[in-house]
Amino acid sequence: SYSAHSDQIYFGPNPVNVAAGQLWVEFRNLPAQAEISIYTISGKMVFHGEHSEQTVFQWNLKNKRGEAVAAGVYLFVIRGNNLLQSGKIAVLR
Repeated sequence: SYSAHSDQIYFGPNPVNVAAGQLWVEFRNLPAQAEISIYTISGKMVFHGEHSEQTVFQWNLKNKRGEAVAAGVYLFVIRGNNLLQSGKIAVLR
């Protein structure tokens, strides 16, 4: 299911269940220019990406080195066009 976030940014599925075939988290209704950062719950950045001209971004549950992230809770931060949003994503394996 998708979780609504303020300013109509949606993300999901949340939780994302890899064992059930869910292989990414999709962020919808993003500003045209945005940066997305994903962190472990302890604050270590595992992914950073930028996108432009699209309002949808898919995180493939991989870290900066292209390795699958472990099961757990991750924090996301979205920055762009006077927007700063954050939230939590649970990854199940």
